[in-house]
Amino acid sequence: MQRCIVLMFLVLPILTAGQQRELSGTVSDGRLPLADVSIRVAGTDTGTFTNGEGKYRIVVQTRDTLVFSAVGYKTYRYLVEDIARFHNPVLLPEIIELDEVVVQKRIRKTQEDLRLEYPYNNNLFQTAFGFIDASTMANSVRVISEEEILPVGVCILDFLRNRIPGIRVLGDCYGGGTVTLRGGVGSITQTLSPFWDVDGMIFREAPIWIPLDNIKRIAIVAGLGFTARYGQAGGVIVINTRSFSPKKTKEFDLARLRNNYLENPVPTRADLIKDLPGHLSLLQGSKNLQEARVRYDSLNERIKSSPYFVVDAYRVFSEQFEDFTVADALIEEHAQMLADHPVALKALAYYYESQGRLNKAEDAYEAIFRLRPKYLQSYLDMVRIKRMQGEPLRAHMLLQQYRNLVNQEKLPSDTLNASPFLEREINNLYNLHKRELLSAKSYNTVYIDPDDETRGTMRIVVEWNHSDADFELQFVNPSGQYYTWRHSVFEDAEAIMQEKIVGFSSKEFILDRSLPGRWRINVTYLGNKSLTPTYLKITRYEHYGTSRQHMEIEVHRLQVKNLNYELVTLNNPANFASKK
Repeated sequence: MQRCIVLMFLVLPILTAGQQRELSGTVSDGRLPLADVSIRVAGTDTGTFTNGEGKYRIVVQTRDTLVFSAVGYKTYRYLVEDIARFHNPVLLPEIIELDEVVVQKRIRKTQEDLRLEYPYNNNLFQTAFGFIDASTMANSVRVISEEEILPVGVCILDFLRNRIPGIRVLGDCYGGGTVTLRGGVGSITQTLSPFWDVDGMIFREAPIWIPLDNIKRIAIVAGLGFTARYGQAGGVIVINTRSFSPKKTKEFDLARLRNNYLENPVPTRADLIKDLPGHLSLLQGSKNLQEARVRYDSLNERIKSSPYFVVDAYRVFSEQFEDFTVADALIEEHAQMLADHPVALKALAYYYESQGRLNKAEDAYEAIFRLRPKYLQSYLDMVRIKRMQGEPLRAHMLLQQYRNLVNQEKLPSDTLNASPFLEREINNLYNLHKRELLSAKSYNTVYIDPDDETRGTMRIVVEWNHSDADFELQFVNPSGQYYTWRHSVFEDAEAIMQEKIVGFSSKEFILDRSLPGRWRINVTYLGNKSLTPTYLKITRYEHYGTSRQHMEIEVHRLQVKNLNYELVTLNNPANFASKK
């Protein structure tokens, strides 16, 4: 009964007032500090400047957005979270001078390569002349993915009129109409209408017969360079429908589409032991439990009062020396400090979860939920724990509560990254626990995607405890080819900002099971701008979406910066084979 009451309390968002405090740090260009950088709180008159040493101090509240700007550098935006006390941003120059240009041979992608990549790359679109990559075009082009195509309106004319700037639409969805693109080709006295390329078929009139919910991708191209092949036209509007678009393939490896081969060996985690912080190296280097306890007691109180060191010490005592009594006593001793620190609590919850201590993991995730009730990740963490504890109905209740709050616009949403992940979790819950949910009459109609491309595959989910963490993951297949995914403010500052707004810190990957053998996941840690550790949790789902689905969890403390090193090895489709 107590657990039920707690759950009902959790699903109601707690509206907490912004916590006012001082934020400080140093602004640099990656090498030297920057003076006179303007720092202001967006939407207010509050602001300051960095001094001659690049240092600043400013009073902020949780969820404030800070804007860092300086002449000659790109503007940087930072969303203040509840734990933020220090932030050391690196500003990128607006113009980068190249000291040397090296021309290298590059293998062009074939049409078959592009066809395979199409479902995974929103820059690709299919035309009467083959697949086109928008990122390589010199023309002005905008590609609209299916996540952005909301079925609001009767036809394509309604969508273009209401959603796309720079387009003039005349007429309606019943009698037809004309469209004019800004930047389209025309004469002084006449502006030409664009051609329509629908699944490779070329039309002069707008295809008002296509249902909006059947459109997979739209590309709007202006300029003569591309449109000349169609004839005299004021641009081209390309429509790819779901019916004729290439489907995702289960056995697909992004590394195969690139001429990327990992030629040099990378160090393992075992090779990096010498690079651990001194106090952690001292504790981890103990020969036995008794020596570890003596060494822990010898550390000064400043180190022992760090929430991150408490988490690290828990791991050493619980996993290296297998003494949970000492480890739990350590956590109990610092319970009050951890209770107000969601980032350290998240790392601790990761370890609890990987050790199968689900009740303790649940307590930690509940505490994080109370601190961060508007975060999507808070819901996802609780849903996963409830499922692991054999409570799919409560997991379903949490998911429905989150969706309702998003629909009511009480919580923010992210249709590009977070929503597909959330829908996958919902679909998996319904697929594996339909009988329990139906018997509880928790829903009337449920759609389960029978063609989910992840069914039966090896699904890898990577989660990180610190939203400002910058890192790169390198997936190396058995043939030595690699694919790199980057989570970095330098790569995509807008995506990082959106993650923080929604409170989402997960990414999923599907391994190509057609390539049996040894896979590797390498990592390059770039830091988190607050000089604190970052912890990754890697969950591997075998036979995902089937009755044989099971999961294994590993937790990794990222340590050495700017070095690509081996994190995990996977024997596809066998078990984790980590480098300890």
